[in-house]
Amino acid sequence: MALLVLGASLGAGLLRAQTPLIGERRHFQLVPHAPIPLTGAMVGFLYRFVAHPTRPLFFVAGDRPPELYVFSADGRFLRRLGSQGEGPGEYLSPPQITVWGDTLLLRGGPRVAAYQISTGRLLADPFIPSLPGAFVHWLLRPQRLILYWHSQRRPALVEVLDLAFGRFTHALDLPTLTPAHYMLLGYAGSGGLALLGDSLVLATPADEPHLYYLDLRSGRQGSWLVLQDPDFRVDPSPPDLEELARQGRWRAYREQFVGYLTSNSRTCGLFVLENGYLVVQLEHGPSDEERWLRLIVVDPRTRAEVDRITFPASLRLQHGEHARAFMTARGNCLYLRYFWAERDAWALRPWCLEPIRP
Repeated sequence: MALLVLGASLGAGLLRAQTPLIGERRHFQLVPHAPIPLTGAMVGFLYRFVAHPTRPLFFVAGDRPPELYVFSADGRFLRRLGSQGEGPGEYLSPPQITVWGDTLLLRGGPRVAAYQISTGRLLADPFIPSLPGAFVHWLLRPQRLILYWHSQRRPALVEVLDLAFGRFTHALDLPTLTPAHYMLLGYAGSGGLALLGDSLVLATPADEPHLYYLDLRSGRQGSWLVLQDPDFRVDPSPPDLEELARQGRWRAYREQFVGYLTSNSRTCGLFVLENGYLVVQLEHGPSDEERWLRLIVVDPRTRAEVDRITFPASLRLQHGEHARAFMTARGNCLYLRYFWAERDAWALRPWCLEPIRP
């Protein structure tokens, strides 16, 4: 993909200048590339999207009506998968997506359906029995489905489902997390989940934040890294929204919920890049106009932070009002959702993490 040379306000030089130092030198820079317009299908609002980890494909969940689309790496529409409804292969809301190899799983209602990516054929619906709770992140790997639960279960936060035998085989148990963790986790995209070899790495959206690990071979688990970001702040005592809901005080419910979310920092993404580095995405700021992202780059071999890159709101807002945070990654690039007004089309905007040469 050709590098898009933007104006001075969007140039890589400005990004370098706003990259804080780690030690005595910077390691990486965020370099903007040309937007990838999604052509050949009207996707409505681009609700979520996922890059295939090994194939040049994007999977896009739109709404009005809810649809799941497959696009090529250059944004050409290839096919739809499923449609709105309650029957086999159908869904009621923009589906959650996870992919591996030639299999795609989607959930846009109570069931999980499986499709063959190369043909678009429905393989099974339901693919697995009903899951015992709502989840916010999931990963598909051969014979394993990894689920990051939205709410506490016995009190597992992450569990690994063995697809061959239909049972949970591993769990990451974190019973001491604060109520703030679960409230922030209810905000779409909070926290993060990644697989590094045989170890799961989990980013909590509150509680300092932490990176936790679960070794799938030995079952060992624990704290992997505490992210010492001076701007990360979480109120450990969120409002009692359940009590407001019981009282029917919906206006106060909305005001306190939005106020709590917009006044706290949170993790909102965990990505593994082609160069082996792990990127944790933090979001902070009192309003959409002032909200900024910070990327913390971690070397998993040493479990140490090697760089942190601030991506200011002033730059993000120039890419469209819906560009809030990076939503997926492929290779060494992270992708923003972007409405390209000049083309009246949704696009994906890649920003690539590139090393700074000495």
